[in-house]
Amino acid sequence: MISLYLSPRQRNLPIIDGDDLLPRRMAALHLDVDGFARREPLTFRELHRLCALCDSHRQCARGLADEMADPGWQDWRDYCPNATTLSLLSALEGCGAGA
Repeated sequence: MISLYLSPRQRNLPIIDGDDLLPRRMAALHLDVDGFARREPLTFRELHRLCALCDSHRQCARGLADEMADPGWQDWRDYCPNATTLSLLSALEGCGAGA
């Protein structure tokens, strides 16, 4: 009998750990993940909650895996429930206001 199920490894896809997508996205945007989590624990928890509920983990992981792509121009803002907040934090960081 042939199995129709192929594991992510068998399909050569990255194994997705949803817990690390938010910190990876923040790092791609040059945000200090640990510093932000210490300064704004409630906001960080809400960002994490929204990320965990998101249905686009695989798409997010693919975008983050493309190291040559500029995170400022990727389409992640079209599907990420944290896009507005992360974009704002990135803009503030870019202005020197800190995240």
